[in-house]
Amino acid sequence: MAGAVVGPYALIGKGCILNANATADHDSEMADYSHLGVGVAIAGTACLGEGAWLHAGRSAGYGVEVDDWEVWK
Repeated sequence: MAGAVVGPYALIGKGCILNANATADHDSEMADYSHLGVGVAIAGTACLGEGAWLHAGRSAGYGVEVDDWEVWK
């Protein structure tokens, strides 16, 4: 999407969605089918589990782990 940023050494799984202006910072991980809403930022070393979804405007700080299929509204 427009304005989405993937930092160095970030791992993006299959079927992931990074909406407009979302950021997956350095060394972060997005497991298969995880989803970053509009403007979401995940900091370095943050890890999203399979199918995890962060709604628009949310953020996950350094080293935060989001469980499989967890949704942050």
